[in-house]
Amino acid sequence: MKKIAMTLVIGFLISNVTLVQAKTSFGINGGLSFPAGEMNEIANGGLGFGTVFIIPTSIPITGLTFGANFFYLSGKTISRYSPYSDYYSSYEYEPVKVFSVFVGPQFGKEKGPYFVPAINGNIYDGRFRSGFDVGLGFIKPLASGRTKLNLCFKTSLLNLSKNDHEIRAYLVRILAGLNF
Repeated sequence: MKKIAMTLVIGFLISNVTLVQAKTSFGINGGLSFPAGEMNEIANGGLGFGTVFIIPTSIPITGLTFGANFFYLSGKTISRYSPYSDYYSSYEYEPVKVFSVFVGPQFGKEKGPYFVPAINGNIYDGRFRSGFDVGLGFIKPLASGRTKLNLCFKTSLLNLSKNDHEIRAYLVRILAGLNF
């Protein structure tokens, strides 16, 4: 149901895109990524970077945002002690590398606070999965006027329709970047 609602919102925004009112923004960002929920059991925190495009629409304080991100989370090593055999066993999880594309509305002006709910498509472990992003951020113009500092806190569900043998993959991200 969430996917259908988000698809309708995105379709509505695309139909209202206008490049006359304001210019399209392009941004680059980077930051820290932290696994959450069940994903925290197999991965440590890591780094990520990405791009974002913001297209203004004819609806005041609303834009269409889309972009791509790459995240790298190092794998955890889990050691367990077995009292029955007096033996420690270890298992080392592989690093998690995620490539993600997203699209959704951005509610907020070209400066100040904003809110972004988005649908995402993710590739990790060699398979495609769909998910959902929710972000809160703040845009502050720099001295040049055209360049803006973009600070964002985002949480992501990477596999909305997970298989039975998969864990729920959540990420929490703290991003900083520049919009042009």
